[in-house]
Amino acid sequence: MALTFRLKKHLIEDGSITFHPYVKVTLSHKGKSREVTAVLDTGADLIYIPKNMADYFELPLSEKSFEGKTPQGCFEYKTSKITIEIGKAHEKYRTEFIVTVPIKGDEYEEVILGVEFLSQFKATFDYANEHIILKKSEKKVNLRKNLV
Repeated sequence: MALTFRLKKHLIEDGSITFHPYVKVTLSHKGKSREVTAVLDTGADLIYIPKNMADYFELPLSEKSFEGKTPQGCFEYKTSKITIEIGKAHEKYRTEFIVTVPIKGDEYEEVILGVEFLSQFKATFDYANEHIILKKSEKKVNLRKNLV
């Protein structure tokens, strides 16, 4: 399975253009689902969803809290599980992932699909041709066990 997505053009204040690796995904949990735009972030270790989205899905959060770090500072988070589906037409990939939900400190409004998500794919970021290719990996990788 190979999924191809176009990089999204973004106009910078100085008038130049850059490209961002955004993709549409569907998040679901216990009968609720929502299509969102998520950023593929090779610099993020985890899968991050905003607290308001976790509230919408009524996700059960871990009892234990953890500390995360961003370039802007630190934040406290708990974990949960949610199903993420990515695909086009008849080619779809759907699985349950452990996600990071902020409870204190820096909070972003975006869904961020970090290395934990990307480790399920051979990812090609082709900025010259303005697209991303995600090819499902045959190797099963589980980076975060026992966090929920």
